[in-house]
Amino acid sequence: MTKETMRPHPKGRDAYRHFTSFATRWRDNDQYGHMNNAVYYELFDSAVNKFLIDSGILALAGDKTLFLVASSGCDYFTEVAYPDDVDVGIAIRRIGSSSITYDVGLFLAGADTTAAT
Repeated sequence: MTKETMRPHPKGRDAYRHFTSFATRWRDNDQYGHMNNAVYYELFDSAVNKFLIDSGILALAGDKTLFLVASSGCDYFTEVAYPDDVDVGIAIRRIGSSSITYDVGLFLAGADTTAAT
């Protein structure tokens, strides 16, 4: 494998099965005028949990099931900043005996490829 083939690339909307839309907020921007890296993770986490709730897998009140993040990473392709609206796409990459691996992609609203995965 060459460095180029190992390098992450943006994905299209067809790589994801479920989408959740979010509006960015003024406070999401950092001092450089683009969305702070931590906000990407907040949006990914919110989209996955909304998917679990909407699917009836997670009930917040009194649920004994515990979901933890064991590993994460993010590749950035396009700048995102307030007042951009975004869509977060989710696909299940792997279901194990006690874990699920999600593929999560953040799109600028109306864009065909991910701004971050």
